[in-house]
Amino acid sequence: MKKYDVSVIVPVYNVEKFIQKCAVSLFEQDHDSIEYIFVNDCTPDNSMQILQDVIDMYPNRKDDVRIINNPKNIGLGQTRKAGFDASSAKYIMFVDSDDWTQPDMISSMYQKAKDDDADIVCADNFINYNKTQVHQKHIRVSTLSDITDAKKYFLYIMAMYVSVGVWDKLSKRELFDSVVFPDFQYAEDMFINLQLFFYASKISHLNQAFYHYRKTNNTSLTFNSTSKNVVRDYKILSRRVDEFFEKNGIDEGKKEYFYMGLLSVAIPATSGNFKNMINEINPKAYHIKYIFNNKSLSFFRKICFASVFFGLDFVVIYARKIYRLLKNI
Repeated sequence: MKKYDVSVIVPVYNVEKFIQKCAVSLFEQDHDSIEYIFVNDCTPDNSMQILQDVIDMYPNRKDDVRIINNPKNIGLGQTRKAGFDASSAKYIMFVDSDDWTQPDMISSMYQKAKDDDADIVCADNFINYNKTQVHQKHIRVSTLSDITDAKKYFLYIMAMYVSVGVWDKLSKRELFDSVVFPDFQYAEDMFINLQLFFYASKISHLNQAFYHYRKTNNTSLTFNSTSKNVVRDYKILSRRVDEFFEKNGIDEGKKEYFYMGLLSVAIPATSGNFKNMINEINPKAYHIKYIFNNKSLSFFRKICFASVFFGLDFVVIYARKIYRLLKNI
C-alpha cells in the first residue's frame, strides 16, 4: 500500500457549481505525496459526475484518489469522519468542496510541520466575496500574535480568537485518536478543533494565506440557516463541550471562553427574541459581560451585539442585512 504524506478529505454535497475549481486546485498542488479522499454525502446534483470529469483530466493523480459514497446523508461532521476513517497519511487536512486552494498550500504546510515537528500547522486564509477578496489572519486578536503556549490555543479556539475552521490547518493523525466527530452542523469545525488543540503539544503558524473560503455559495449551510436549526445544533454543541470538560477534568472557569465564542456566533443568527434562544441553548451563556470581555469584537460589534440583551434584536438583524448588501452576498 502506497504511503502518503498528507490525506486531504473533501466532503461533497450540492456543489456542482464549485467542485471543479476545488478539485483542480487540489490536483495542481506542487506536492506529490497526497492522498485525496472525496466523500459523497448523497449529493442530489451532478457534483460527482463533474468531479469524475476533473479526475480524468489528471491521470497523474488518478491512482491517489478515493471516492467514498455514504449510504445515506449523514451531515458534514460525520462525513468528515467517514473520510478520516478511510485515510492513511501521517497528516490530515480537510477542504470544503465549494472552496479552493493555492498550489503551494500543502507543500508549505507540510514542510513547516516537518521543520518544527508540529502537531498542528495553521495558516491565514482568503475570504472571497463576489467582487472582493480579503486576506484574513489566522489569529484574530493582534495582541495574541506571539502565542507560544499550545494549551492556550484550546481557550482561544473556544473564544474564537483564532480561526476555528478545519480547512486552514494541517494536523497529525494521532491527534484524532480521541476526537469525537460532531453529530451536529453549526460550529462542528470549532468542536473538532477544540479537541485537537487540547491534545496538541506544539502549534506552528505560517503567516501566509493559502485557502480561499467562498462566501458566495447560497446553497451552503451558512446561507440556509434557520433559527430552529441553529438553536438545536448549538444546544448539542454546548452539551458536547460540557461532556468534554467533564471527561478531561478541565476547570469549569475556562468555560467563559466558550460562552464568549458561543455568543459571537449565536447573536448574528438571531431572528428575534434572543433571550429565549440563548436560554434554550445554554442559559449560563446569557450574560452581557461575555460580549464586552471578548477581545475579538470591535467596539461597534460589542455595542451592536449588546443590544439583544435589551430586547433590541432588530439592530443585529438590520446590521446583518446591511453587511450582506455591502459584501454583495
